Amino acid sequence: MSEVKHENTRDGLPIVKVMFPLFKNEKKEAENQPDYRSWDKDRNIGASAWLKKDKNGNTYLSVVVEYPNNGEGQASRPQVSAPVSTDPLDDDIPF
Repeated sequence: MSEVKHENTRDGLPIVKVMFPLFKNEKKEAENQPDYRSWDKDRNIGASAWLKKDKNGNTYLSVVVEYPNNGEGQASRPQVSAPVSTDPLDDDIPF
């Protein structure tokens, strides 16, 4: 259901992008519940999103990404199947 992409580093830290669809929360009963949700059981990662309006009336999504914490105040990495490259020259550009 989700797709994992690995990028080089940003500020010296490896970047892992996990992309997955958000589905309308048909069971929403209260304003504090998300408008959209998704959960990937295989990778143990999910997201919730709320439709909000800024002070000018523009609509935007407020998104929370969820994955397990290792119990030491550090977020554990989402389970991914491909290795993360820390080589700054490995950039997938074909030239």
